[in-house]
Amino acid sequence: MTKIKLLLSVVFISLSGFAQTSFGLKTGVNYSYQRMIVPNDAEMDLYPLFCASIFRETNLSQNTNFLIEVGLKQTGYKIRYSNDIVSASNKSYVNQLTISPGLTFNISEKVSFGLGSYIGYRLSDNNKFGTMSGVVGFPQDDLIEEFSYSYKKDLVQEEEFDYGMNFSINYFVNESIFISSAYFYGFKDHNNWREKNKDSKLGMVMNRSLMFSVGYLFR
Repeated sequence: MTKIKLLLSVVFISLSGFAQTSFGLKTGVNYSYQRMIVPNDAEMDLYPLFCASIFRETNLSQNTNFLIEVGLKQTGYKIRYSNDIVSASNKSYVNQLTISPGLTFNISEKVSFGLGSYIGYRLSDNNKFGTMSGVVGFPQDDLIEEFSYSYKKDLVQEEEFDYGMNFSINYFVNESIFISSAYFYGFKDHNNWREKNKDSKLGMVMNRSLMFSVGYLFR
């Protein structure tokens, strides 16, 4: 909780220090996945999750703006396993408080390009094993009944933070309403087990996501 208060304090000071600025809000869908090595019988899918944020924009020049954004972003992964014997799925996501400072460049009156960084603080973790069905053993008459269950786990300190870069394209429908797409490229390796177990085959586990949102800018 102390870390969250510190992050919010830094953001508040940053926002209140700006003059001649405008602010806005946006919400949308964050299609998330994780960069990892998956087995041959598994497939990584984009996981549609929720995102919402508020931001403040300051004009640095005619075509350049400084932007700082604070919001909730859900990020995670969805994996499907399938072979001749069994099929299953695994979904995992975290609720993340994200702070993202960056620059936006006006390409035209309606289009802008954004480049920035982000740091995220994980608030909670959610995992779900989807339905599983198939047969095991010989003879193949031992049916695995379909089931699903969910669970939450406490995050260790190394898992609390995430950081990386983001790139965005924004299209203004009018002076206030805009449509945005952004790509988030995480640098943090979340595979802590890999450091402890040399036989882990996941490799480096890093967050990636493609975000689509609609926003409103108060000028």
